[in-house]
Amino acid sequence: MVGFLTRLTMRVARAYGPTMGPEGCREVAMSRPRRSLFDSAQRVLRLLAALTLGFTTPASSAETASGPAITLRGHADYVLDVAFSPDGKRVASVSRDRTVRLWNVPSGRPGAVLRGHVESVYSVCFSPDGKILASASWDGEVRLWRLPSGQLARKLKAHRAGINGVAFSPDSKILATASTDKTVKLWSVADGLFRATLAAHTSGVQCVAFSGDGKLLASTSLDKTVKLWNWNTAKVETTLTGHDAGGGNFPFAGYVTGVAFSAHSKALASASHDKTIRLWDLPTTRGKSLQPLSGHTAAVTSVTFSPDVTKVASGSLDRSVRLWDLVSGETVEVLAGHAGEVTSVEFSPDGEWLVSSSFDKTLRLWKLKADK
Repeated sequence: MVGFLTRLTMRVARAYGPTMGPEGCREVAMSRPRRSLFDSAQRVLRLLAALTLGFTTPASSAETASGPAITLRGHADYVLDVAFSPDGKRVASVSRDRTVRLWNVPSGRPGAVLRGHVESVYSVCFSPDGKILASASWDGEVRLWRLPSGQLARKLKAHRAGINGVAFSPDSKILATASTDKTVKLWSVADGLFRATLAAHTSGVQCVAFSGDGKLLASTSLDKTVKLWNWNTAKVETTLTGHDAGGGNFPFAGYVTGVAFSAHSKALASASHDKTIRLWDLPTTRGKSLQPLSGHTAAVTSVTFSPDVTKVASGSLDRSVRLWDLVSGETVEVLAGHAGEVTSVEFSPDGEWLVSSSFDKTLRLWKLKADK
């Protein structure tokens, strides 16, 4: 969910650039917020120049510690979000180029290209029953696409501001949308009717996720919190705080950019601009924070649990994907290869693959090594 980062880049360059040396803070922030600290205007411009390079070649592969990594090329601009289909046979990606693309797994061959959005597309999600694909864009519109045909089923003018995240309920009947207007909205998938507004965040909402048992909805925000909602009553059950201790003069540290529930709904992971992932124990909705996972050198943009709940994967503005062991809390592997900031990561339903997206305009399919 790459909400405000692209637009923020030049604002930050103007605001901070004149007072920072060329070896100042780590780099730039771009959205779902994509960097934890900001660099000089000169470095920002260098980064933007590098990211304008186009790619026209087909999928290619490279060897990693886990196994072959397949690079999927086709988007003409930043790839902002990715999602696996419930059967694991397809990946969907969305981009600042205003398209939704489908890819075949494991071949990496391109499938349908879904067009119609008039602004950058920031989020994509398959319904758990595999019948609908939802994509959301910066103009506040959600498009629901029928699968496998790719035909447009419905358009929702969901928000008056940009949408950063979408998520389906486990029964595929409800769609949640997260917006920079500080709200989460709920919609009936069958008829497109508005159901409820969840309003409690004090800044833009970046990401939403339903628990696997359907009881809770989690939302993350630039207000540095995670909120757990009883979405049936539109009431906040609890607010989780703890991201960012010392942001110093940089107001962006602590933005919470990603969230995921474990498959058994007993744990929650959140990703932040403070470069950490936090794990929350959820035997009750009070939520107890465990030791944060530290290792990324820039903002963490996305987080996801493996299906067997033994690992967490994270993507970062440091251009890497990390795999973490949930027992030890240690990094078990760093997947490097993206030439730009990593915007999203997700495990395949069988846990054999991981997909990542990047500002380098590509996706990567990582074949994960089996646990011994």
